[in-house]
Amino acid sequence: MKGQNGHKSVLVIGGGIAGIQASLDLANMGFRVYLVEKSPSIGGRMAQLDKTFPTNDCAMCILAPKMIEASSHSNIDLYTYSEVEDVSGEVGDFKVKINKRSPFVDWNKCTGCGFCEETCPVILPKEFDQGLGKRKAIFIPFPQAVPKKYVIDKREERPCKAACKDACPVHTNVLGYIKLIAEREFQEAYKLIRDTNPLPASVGRVCYAPCEEACNRGQLDEPMAIRDLKRFAADQVNIEELEVPTVTKTDKRVAIVGSGPAGLAAANDLALKGHDVTIFEALPEPGGMLRVGIPEYRLPKDILRKEIGYIQKLGVEIRTGVQVGKDIALEEIRENHDALFIATGAHGGMRLRAEGEELPGVIEGIRFLRAVNLGEKVQVGKKVAVIGGGNTAVDCARTAKRLGAKEVKIVYRRSRSEMPASA
Repeated sequence: MKGQNGHKSVLVIGGGIAGIQASLDLANMGFRVYLVEKSPSIGGRMAQLDKTFPTNDCAMCILAPKMIEASSHSNIDLYTYSEVEDVSGEVGDFKVKINKRSPFVDWNKCTGCGFCEETCPVILPKEFDQGLGKRKAIFIPFPQAVPKKYVIDKREERPCKAACKDACPVHTNVLGYIKLIAEREFQEAYKLIRDTNPLPASVGRVCYAPCEEACNRGQLDEPMAIRDLKRFAADQVNIEELEVPTVTKTDKRVAIVGSGPAGLAAANDLALKGHDVTIFEALPEPGGMLRVGIPEYRLPKDILRKEIGYIQKLGVEIRTGVQVGKDIALEEIRENHDALFIATGAHGGMRLRAEGEELPGVIEGIRFLRAVNLGEKVQVGKKVAVIGGGNTAVDCARTAKRLGAKEVKIVYRRSRSEMPASA
């Protein structure tokens, strides 16, 4: 075991009772021992047993002293949560590559107290008892584990680990908030959603849900109702009673042009960083397309007002009825602020470029919805034709019906199954 280069060390792969005993014997002979075990603790299969054969002795009573001795032996280095990836060289002079998995816990600070395990909402099948038992995502394999350090099971090998999250434009932690909902931790779920999306209650009603298209559950039967779960979590929380976090103020001032989803999200994040934020909005009320482009029956104005109100509680000032370039110059805003974010959105409707498009009674869908949402008097005839098959078209058709139209038809160039509308 002493190599040609004078090395007097041994690598033992496997931290079961055999590996532990071999390591102790070699260490007592003066060898430097490197004990590699793929699980977070040494102990192996014997740790899963209640009794030993044939003496019927307590398995842990025999194993625990051996584990403690191995962990405290001056000649033994433990490499738990690790696997051997490559072995090269020759007898007496091997070179070994070991991959140590991240426990996602700072083992230098972990005391094994278990408080993290008590509060973790994610429940997974336990390795013991044929998977019938349950454990948390943050865990130690068993109470006598050596080392007694917690690890977080991220399950990185799962094919569905980020399909829904990657599909989400703001990468909301879908798995996290669904687990919190399952544990009835609704406020925590809302806060987790709000980490990336400051308008959960509003978006949970109108999002087109690309996450559900990517959901791998759909390959088995049907995808999770991710959007509806987001809405459900938000509806369980009284937004007006949420605590406003204390932040350390900076001396930076930021101006935002536009109070739509992009402007509000930027204002929310900047305010949480301690900056003074002012939003300039041309419309009489904030919210952008959420406020003027979506009908009341899909997104109640009261819900949107409450979520915008919370952003204002963070210290964000919203100046409505101020058109940049007319009521105030852009250069003036630049001079009085350290940074400027333009989030004016895309409020223009689509044109057909067809003959007769300028005739009376022909109106773009976006302009029609804006007029209705702002309380303007809108006249619709007895018969209404809506050209298009997206959400805006369906919103226009349903709004026209609510305004008194006797007959409403949607005209679309493709089949009904190809209509992109999700509303």
